[in-house]
Amino acid sequence: MNFTRRRSPRRLAGAVALVATATTTLLPAAAPASAATGSPAYSYTSEVGDYLGQGNAEHYSTATADFVLENYWGNTAVRFNVLEPRHGGPYAGTYWAVYLSPPSGQRLHAGHYTNATSYPGATATAPGLRVDGEGRGCGTTYGEFTVRSISFDAAGEPTHLDATVIARCDSTSAPAYTATLNY
Repeated sequence: MNFTRRRSPRRLAGAVALVATATTTLLPAAAPASAATGSPAYSYTSEVGDYLGQGNAEHYSTATADFVLENYWGNTAVRFNVLEPRHGGPYAGTYWAVYLSPPSGQRLHAGHYTNATSYPGATATAPGLRVDGEGRGCGTTYGEFTVRSISFDAAGEPTHLDATVIARCDSTSAPAYTATLNY
C-alpha cells in the first residue's frame, strides 16, 4: 500500500522523511509499532453502543490501507483519510475520514481542543470535529481532540499529523469512539 496527498504527490519523499523523524521522537511508547517507525497508521476503539465504530476496535497500517492527509474546505480544516482496498475494487472496502478544525480564524496547531462541535461548525471559541466511516457518521458530533504534532509545507499543505480524537454521536454522554491518527 502507499500513502499520498492528492494535491502534491511529488512532495511525498520529503513528507516521508519528516514523518519518520517526527513520529519516532514524538509518539509515546504505547503507540502502535507502525506509527513508531514513521509509517502512517490509524487505530480506533469503540465503546459498546457507539454508532461510529459499532463497539469494535481496528488498526490500519500501510500494509493494509492507503492514507491521505490534506487541507479541506478552504483550508479551514485538515482531513485524514484511511482507504482500505477490498475485493470489489480499489476502495470498495473500509473508508474512514476524520476532519479536525481549530476555532474560526485560527490555524490548526499542536494542542488540546475541547468542546468540539460538528465540522463544519467551528466557532470563535469551539473547534470542529467530524468522523465518518463504513457508511456511518454522527448527526451531531461532540468531542475533543489532541494534536500532538502537525507540520505544513511552504505552500501550507499538511505534511505530518500525530493526533488523538474522542468523538460522541448526538450527545455529550454517548459512548465514545477514540482514534489515533498518524501521518
